Amino acid sequence: MKIICYGVIKMEESRIKNWAQKNNVEVKIVHADLCAENAELAEGFDGVSSEGNLPVGASVYEKFRQYGIKQLAIRQVGVDNQDLAAAKKNGIKITNVAAYSPRAIAELGVTDAMPQVLITPHIAFFTKLAVKNSIEIALNDAKTIISGGEVKSVVNL
Repeated sequence: MKIICYGVIKMEESRIKNWAQKNNVEVKIVHADLCAENAELAEGFDGVSSEGNLPVGASVYEKFRQYGIKQLAIRQVGVDNQDLAAAKKNGIKITNVAAYSPRAIAELGVTDAMPQVLITPHIAFFTKLAVKNSIEIALNDAKTIISGGEVKSVVNL
């Protein structure tokens, strides 16, 4: 089984590699966010995971269908920048990380309340636990779908 991970940030790399080794899955790490210009990198892979930062449209899902990819695992909660109808039309199941730990949410709330004290890009503040959880949930869901199983986190039924 082979999974390509787009939009990987430095603090995710070791956790993705550990997950791959533990699950005996080949994983390719791509630092660039998934977009129409680099979707062809997914050819030859069984599944895709993305941080989900950039909007993804029909052309990406059409390429995935051509490559035989049936799922896209988003490593965060939000999927509002995904074209869910286009994904469904192309037979792509999109999953998300439907829950974060209460501590991660609390820490995010505290940092959001302190913009005049702490100025940092939104994506730069993750706890190690939140990163670990989002990677494990997203990649486990991808593995399950690739293997023909079902998961509860499909957002475009």
